[in-house]
Amino acid sequence: MKKLIENLMIVGAASVFLATGLLAQPTGRLAPDIDGAGAPSPPSPMRPSMFPRSGVFTRDTTERSIKVDPAINLEFSCVVEGNIRVNGWRRNEVRVFVAGGSKFAFRTAQENIKGDAPVWVKVVGINSDRRIGPDSECLSGGSIEVDVPVGASIRIRGREISTAVDTVKKVDITSIGGDISLRNISAGISANAGRGDITVEAGKGSMMLTTTEGNIVVFEGSPSDYGDIFKANTHSGTISLQSLEYRQVNVGSISGSVSYSGPILSGGSYNLRTSKGSIRMSVPAKSGFRFWATYGYGSFACDLPHEIITENFVGPLKALAGKAGSGEATLKVTADNGSIAIRKQ
Repeated sequence: MKKLIENLMIVGAASVFLATGLLAQPTGRLAPDIDGAGAPSPPSPMRPSMFPRSGVFTRDTTERSIKVDPAINLEFSCVVEGNIRVNGWRRNEVRVFVAGGSKFAFRTAQENIKGDAPVWVKVVGINSDRRIGPDSECLSGGSIEVDVPVGASIRIRGREISTAVDTVKKVDITSIGGDISLRNISAGISANAGRGDITVEAGKGSMMLTTTEGNIVVFEGSPSDYGDIFKANTHSGTISLQSLEYRQVNVGSISGSVSYSGPILSGGSYNLRTSKGSIRMSVPAKSGFRFWATYGYGSFACDLPHEIITENFVGPLKALAGKAGSGEATLKVTADNGSIAIRKQ
């Protein structure tokens, strides 16, 4: 019996010793020596170094160029992410430079009638983001720089991208998120930013601008052909328009103010509306137009000589019909919950 008790005591002491030794082991990274030469810590399970350096985490730098027709149609059908900068130049050549992104290639969709240069080229990704799929042709990059002929038409479809285009013929851009900045577009703009601002400077041709969460700012816009129209809509944001020369203007914001500074052209039709916000207009003193104004919790003011023809009140809404000057254009302004002011320049 005495021998059995002694054996149990030895086993218990060994267990305590082993437990104490285990608890004394380091549970995290090893402390480095003072000079930093200590053993490195094991990587965290979420650390990128755990993944292979190819595939989704590959970031290449690629540059390619191709001879094209001066009226080239250049298409980016899928850009996952990146800052895109497109500039027009006086060469019949397209150059694309992608830094910190996927590799890419040019795919000719159509040659010109002479067969010596393409008129339609697509830029497609090679071995791009594996999360999109192994055969994806989507392009991604930290910086995407593009040089194209000034007569080019650009089409871009993207996700989270910031886009700036300068001095080309036409632009057609749709993105889920990111700002769009356009300058010196000579023959038409279609821009749709899901979550981002749209800015246009010195644009010509028909314009169709839409954003869900963002502002729209346009400075100097005019038609490039008879019948060109201007449309701008945002769900949550303001619209600011200055120096437009269109005869058909249709703009609206659900939650945001609208401002317009420019001429009211003879024979023109102007429709400005907002659900939650005010409308501010600044027009030449000699402007002539018939107007219909509807507003809610606010007021109506017009600095130009005018007359009120009809006036109706339906609950909180007021509806006015009147005439300023010769009345050669039509103006409809609606602010469901805001004021309307028409000032003279």
